[in-house]
Amino acid sequence: MLCGFLNTQTISLSRRTGSFRQRRTVETTSASTSASSTSTSTSTPASTNYFGVDLEKEETKKEKMKAFQKKYREDHKEELCAYGKQYFAKNQEKIYKYRQEHKQEIASYLKQYKTKHREKILEHKKAYRENKRRKEEEYLSNNAEQIRISLSESFGISNISDWYNISASEVKAIDGGKYKNTLKFVPYLNFLQILYPDTLWVHGLFKIAPKNTWEDRSQTRLFFETVKKKLRVQEPQDWYHVSAEMLGSVGGRGCLTKFGGRLFSALSFAYPEILWESQNFVGLTKKSTQRFLTKTLQDVYLDKEVEVFENY
Repeated sequence: MLCGFLNTQTISLSRRTGSFRQRRTVETTSASTSASSTSTSTSTPASTNYFGVDLEKEETKKEKMKAFQKKYREDHKEELCAYGKQYFAKNQEKIYKYRQEHKQEIASYLKQYKTKHREKILEHKKAYRENKRRKEEEYLSNNAEQIRISLSESFGISNISDWYNISASEVKAIDGGKYKNTLKFVPYLNFLQILYPDTLWVHGLFKIAPKNTWEDRSQTRLFFETVKKKLRVQEPQDWYHVSAEMLGSVGGRGCLTKFGGRLFSALSFAYPEILWESQNFVGLTKKSTQRFLTKTLQDVYLDKEVEVFENY
């Protein structure tokens, strides 16, 4: 009986407690809803974070700091480089030891970094090379006359055409590698163009022709126009008597290589307005050489009453 009374009281108590808790929950929920609506009405601006910090100002500060750091590095470039060299010299053994101990980790990190920032690295390299090229070209322009005299004395240049027989590697090696860094960023042709601004360079006459020379129609044509005097070519039909060997002797080996050893293909590319007939080109060196000698003798005895016979 007593047990039943106690159980009944417990149940009723628990029911009352449950209803009380339920009421409190409802009241709390409504209170929180009203509080959230109040906080929404008085919310902070979109440019301010949870702690009330102005994000736009912070971003401006960061940009100013980056600009300051960049300017500082530029203004103190030599000092920073000197400090870096001193630090490396002083701690060379430690740095080397650390690199050996963490070789795989460093390689893995560098690989990840290069993969992640590939585009940024390429852009940086491009900007760096462009900046170096501009500075080197400016140096060449400001000292063009002095450099011309120095190189002419070193290579014994008496005629501007002598430059066609001098390669970029030879210029790099002259004067203790003085122009090695310059030619690293400035193409050899640009190098000569700055030194001799009034000269029209025939790319095909260089010992090592610049890249894509024989894909440039104007340069290919200029090459043929330049060498035709040496080959005694006066009319387009005279090209039929020029052999591949003869063209190669005046600097046309690169041209022949590009066009598969066929003079017909090279001339068709250079002079598309002329209808060339492939069967008319000489196939034997003897015949072409004979024609060349005939033209040479005709030029020698031009003012004399001497008749030169071919195939006599």
